[in-house]
Amino acid sequence: MDRSLICIIVFTVIGFVLFLLGVILGWAVFPPLVRQQIIDNVVLKEGTDQFDRFLELPQPLHFKVYIFNVTNPEEVMNNGALPVVQEVGPYYYRQYRRKHDVVLSGDDRNITFVQESEFQYDHRRSAPLSQDDPIFVLSLHINSVLLEVESTMEIMLETINQAVDFIFGPNSSMIMRTTPRQFLFEGIEFCWPGVHPLSDIVCNIVKQQMTDAMQILPDGTLSFAMFRHKNMTNNGVFKVHSGVEEPRDTQQIITWQGKTDNDVWPDNEDNTSSVCNMIRGSDGAAFRPLQETGETAFIFNTDICRTVQLEFNGEAEYEGIPGFKYAASPYFLDQIGPEYNNSCFCVNQIPGGIVQENGCLYPGALDLSPCQGAPLVLTKPHLLGADHYQQFVHGLSPDPDKHQIDVLVEPHLGIPLRANSRVQFNQFLRPIPHITITQQLAQSFVPILWVDEGIALGEDLVDMIRSDLVDVLVILDAVHWTLFAVGLALFVAMLTWLIVALVKRRGKTQVGSFSPKTM
Repeated sequence: MDRSLICIIVFTVIGFVLFLLGVILGWAVFPPLVRQQIIDNVVLKEGTDQFDRFLELPQPLHFKVYIFNVTNPEEVMNNGALPVVQEVGPYYYRQYRRKHDVVLSGDDRNITFVQESEFQYDHRRSAPLSQDDPIFVLSLHINSVLLEVESTMEIMLETINQAVDFIFGPNSSMIMRTTPRQFLFEGIEFCWPGVHPLSDIVCNIVKQQMTDAMQILPDGTLSFAMFRHKNMTNNGVFKVHSGVEEPRDTQQIITWQGKTDNDVWPDNEDNTSSVCNMIRGSDGAAFRPLQETGETAFIFNTDICRTVQLEFNGEAEYEGIPGFKYAASPYFLDQIGPEYNNSCFCVNQIPGGIVQENGCLYPGALDLSPCQGAPLVLTKPHLLGADHYQQFVHGLSPDPDKHQIDVLVEPHLGIPLRANSRVQFNQFLRPIPHITITQQLAQSFVPILWVDEGIALGEDLVDMIRSDLVDVLVILDAVHWTLFAVGLALFVAMLTWLIVALVKRRGKTQVGSFSPKTM
């Protein structure tokens, strides 16, 4: 056998070995190595970097508030006009989340904690807006108190009418002039003790049924602020999986407030927990690691007392990092009712609310009364998808690109790369029997504000994900496919060459052995 043929055979074998090595590394060796590295970077164990990030988010969330300024307050209150609103914002706050009272179980399989939130106003990002800008908004505390009294003690409405100015102050009206500072965090005072006997009677009743947004000051005065109760407080006791037992369960909720199911919404007729009370998923700080394409995600949000289902919505990149996109399922707000097997959300607890014949709000809206203890309605910003209610207010511009819940998650680690949880709070406004300040009102649906809460991952965390995961995956992928492609190409080329060479060699042999007869 000549030397050239030996070389061809050697390179054919080398090509096959490289191809086989690429197959083995790409489908048998690298995947478990990558999986183990991912597990090492997500499972919560004391003393690790990920545990420190779990205790305190390494960067603040953004909390952007857009307030709906009523531009025609006099016409609304005195002439029965529908509100004309103008969005003012964003008022930008940094939200810091820290976990306290952290306890690991004896086997390290679960973690119990409370999480405290702190809000800090960001002057630079809010500019040119200021917390002291004058705004006209729905008097949420007045409307809530009046609707609550109407639904529980209607006989007292005439008494309350005589004491409205003593309860809410001399400038009591259904549309009030205030500032973002007062309305959101500092507070608006009412129910001053000792002002009038009727006022004291009503205010004592209010104090027995007041919502989280109300606070009793040291002198007995009541104060209302939309988000003060969220600042420097916790949202209950969570127990979550550490991931030690099953990595894909990392940070998935086991119980909240000691319960595996909520008890806010109505139960099923057989007294079993309803789908509305389901507690599932995480609190939104992290998603399941090791995600697969098309997988559904869940977030339990204590502010709205329910689990939100997120559906896979394609793939995208953030700062060069590939991610899975998620959007809120139609079951969140658009598809609620008996035909969707979630009529437990149809509580119909707002007196005089605009509802369907079956008691459910029209699509795109959720009655938060059982959760908030106040007649609030949840929608997407600018009433996106809540078409029926758009006719009861003017000045909105719903835009799917700006007003949808939108989350982009790194699928291996389950880290949100970019997240925007966008929801809006509203109230019905209408005449209330015997209450003079409401008699000129038209029935309307008044947006109060909407919030964009979430994160856009900072440079430090982006660099960490790139170095710890993306770059490793790129290198391993390059090695795998390079060996696979080069080996296959070399093997095919050399095998082809070997076959051609053998065919030619055989042809020459046959020609050389032929000897014609001579005459």
